Amino acid sequence: MKTPSFLLSAIAALLFSSIVGHAGPVLIVMTPELINGIAAAPQTYMSVPVGSSLILTTSDAMNEQTTGNVRTYQWSKDGVAISGATAGALPLSTLNASDSGHYTIEPSSSPPGSNSIMSYVGIHLSVVPLGHLGNTSSRLTLKLGNDIQIFGFVVSGSESKRMLIRVVGPSLAAFGVPTPAAQPRLKLYDAQGHAFGITPTTSPDWNALFAQTGAFALTGGEDPDQTCSLQIFPPGSYTVQVSDAATQGGNVLVEVYEVP
Repeated sequence: MKTPSFLLSAIAALLFSSIVGHAGPVLIVMTPELINGIAAAPQTYMSVPVGSSLILTTSDAMNEQTTGNVRTYQWSKDGVAISGATAGALPLSTLNASDSGHYTIEPSSSPPGSNSIMSYVGIHLSVVPLGHLGNTSSRLTLKLGNDIQIFGFVVSGSESKRMLIRVVGPSLAAFGVPTPAAQPRLKLYDAQGHAFGITPTTSPDWNALFAQTGAFALTGGEDPDQTCSLQIFPPGSYTVQVSDAATQGGNVLVEVYEVP
């Protein structure tokens, strides 16, 4: 059984979105979030195939480009500062296995006339063999009410992939995660914002799929027919819209597994 990747960080992922440019690199926008008025240091996990090109940035850095109040930053990989990487965006071209690692960004100055502070944010990047997505996951925090959070992923290459998407709530309690969402739900959308996927007439053998992909068992009473989706994904970018049917909010783990 694989260790759930959110356990690798004391502060797990809150949100990331991805935008695909088929003629260029994928833009990954990491978004800090305030928890009880304090800027959190969100982490996210992403698997990309060898040869991919990315641009890492943050929502704050993008906003500064539009206002003109630009500050300097420091990007690091695995805790070591990357020489010359002081802009709000970090281009990563033609990735290979040696590029895997934990990339972080933190401000080294404040924009002119501003006292704002952005906490550091990071992404755990895994570069995998071409055509093999593996799995990626991220923990999202839903607010009380009808809150929605979004998780994005990219299917690269030229072939469609059979993939398992699931959202986990009550079962997180077994891993010590506080306040898991009671009734997590998911909806899938393609790059054009259209609802994606079909509802099978019969339910898959979810437990067999979990074992096949290395996903941990659901022990918290989640209904896999409500929290899981098995689909064939053509190459492109997709988003998972996550909500809580109980409207009580809480923590949700969203996972993407390639099914062998």
